[in-house]
Amino acid sequence: MNRKRLASVGMILGTLTSPVLAAVAFDTILFRTSYESYTCANGVVEDAETCDDGMLVTGDGCSDGCRIEFGFYCAGAPSICVTQCGDGAQAGSEACDDQNLANADGCSDACLVEPGFQCVGTPSICSGICSDGLIRGNEACDDGNLAQGDGCSAECTIESGFQCSGAPSACTTVCGDGLIRGGESCDDNDLDNGDGCSAQCMIEPGFQCTGSPSICMGICGDGVVAGDETCDDGNMHNGDGCSMLCSVESGFACNGQPSVCIPL
Repeated sequence: MNRKRLASVGMILGTLTSPVLAAVAFDTILFRTSYESYTCANGVVEDAETCDDGMLVTGDGCSDGCRIEFGFYCAGAPSICVTQCGDGAQAGSEACDDQNLANADGCSDACLVEPGFQCVGTPSICSGICSDGLIRGNEACDDGNLAQGDGCSAECTIESGFQCSGAPSACTTVCGDGLIRGGESCDDNDLDNGDGCSAQCMIEPGFQCTGSPSICMGICGDGVVAGDETCDDGNMHNGDGCSMLCSVESGFACNGQPSVCIPL
């Protein structure tokens, strides 16, 4: 505080008879004097200022109170303020900041959100956008939709009984795994033909299949000899050579489909 200012303060205090009022007045004058000793936004960093970029704008790194804002680093006079990508503080033009400079984790080394990701929080936490057709983050698949039962779930995980590849993901059933999925009409846990469920997981002629894994058996009475049947004459009558259980009856010989049975 200069001599002239001190003299003025002394004159003011001299007119006050109360010690309390004098103390308050002194503190007020001292505060105003200190405050008036610098001017924010003049481009000169002085006294209590931590920056001064010559403007009274917030959000550019140096606040309208000439203080460095969160996530910024300022230097010089007038102050030049920049963000530092990778410090975990999203500031300025940064769209994210995950506290590292790695790429392919959602937030790039330039602090931009990478395609297929969404980022939130400070530091940024980034995750893949399920259903956009791009496999990112922890996604095992992404078929471009949130439907269940098509191989890729609403959480972008591969559903049991399916295999998925590509982006957008194309998912197909796994025939032979014992799970009936997609267009499969059966799955008996193998890829053998002739056992009722084909190598393409379709029910073969003359069979009926139930359960998962599928259990298949011949359809007695349909005229097709299948499974454990030794004959099938297209009916389920006994006494005609082919029994109601589709086995050749004693004293008969059967052949063909439908079976023709003749006495021996």
